[in-house]
Amino acid sequence: MRIRCSPFPGVAGRWRIILCFLLLSLAAVNAFSQAPPKVDEPGGAAPSNPPLQDEEPQARAWLAIRQKERGQLKKLAEGIYLIKSNFALGKSQETSEASDEWTLWKLENGEFQVDGEFKASKSAIKASSTSYQVDLNPQMRPVSYKLFGRKLVSGCVWTESKLFCQETDHNGEVQGAAGASIDNSTRFLSPLFPFLFNALTPNAKIQPGEMTYLTLLSLSYSDEPGALIDLIPEYASLKLIRRGTYSIPQANTEGSEFQLGVREIPGAAATNPQAPVIPPDPEREDPYKPFCKFVVSSNGILLSASDVNTQKEFIRLVQFKKFAVF
Repeated sequence: MRIRCSPFPGVAGRWRIILCFLLLSLAAVNAFSQAPPKVDEPGGAAPSNPPLQDEEPQARAWLAIRQKERGQLKKLAEGIYLIKSNFALGKSQETSEASDEWTLWKLENGEFQVDGEFKASKSAIKASSTSYQVDLNPQMRPVSYKLFGRKLVSGCVWTESKLFCQETDHNGEVQGAAGASIDNSTRFLSPLFPFLFNALTPNAKIQPGEMTYLTLLSLSYSDEPGALIDLIPEYASLKLIRRGTYSIPQANTEGSEFQLGVREIPGAAATNPQAPVIPPDPEREDPYKPFCKFVVSSNGILLSASDVNTQKEFIRLVQFKKFAVF
């Protein structure tokens, strides 16, 4: 069975399945245990292969070991996101809610790393959690991530010219992989969780009302062993609405508000690692349909994300503590 796990599967009701990949991970559908290999010497190297069998506690133990191996780290901040979705699981068909508890570190080389854990707090999935790790470059743009479930670890790594994703079983055998040749207009947002929004934030020189154009790659995968992962391209527009102060998570927080629009590519097929992703064309008359608004603080932390049409928030920073300037 092939599962399209994109944050942008169709304009109507997009945000309702925004957490499908995350929720499936919390349900521990599959078992993966290997990080994506390094390619093109990325700014933040993918972690080495963890000594996992098939349980989440071992993943957490590996994270603790990895933290010691990284040398001296500076703890910059910690916080909690509340993430909501109308994507329902189980017989109860109730809406889903999860918390994302994270810690931001600064490495000796100037790069950043986030260690976090998703916890299902209101859904058909009881007492479930998924740990993750995101590597960020000195500009706090993501360069790789790993997602740990009770029985899975999956991940992607990308550079200025390539994106590679991989999933393996707990024996280390590759079950699926995908790659794409990309340029600096390409962004990857699946699975969609708060720290991957950092990839969308444009250059600080952009002015209010100014639009930039991107190509988004969404993930499609199969739960059948040995099946390939597909990367589906979609066009996007990103507009800076305003810069100002916000009350998230506390009063007088400086930040910028953006609007994200999307336009599907007719007949788009899975990308081929040897074929470049089609760059967006701002001259085409096809409209970019507004999808969501999101607010990013001046230090690069996502504050909130909401659906443009319903104005409902699906991500909100509800707790934040800063230990150092960044």
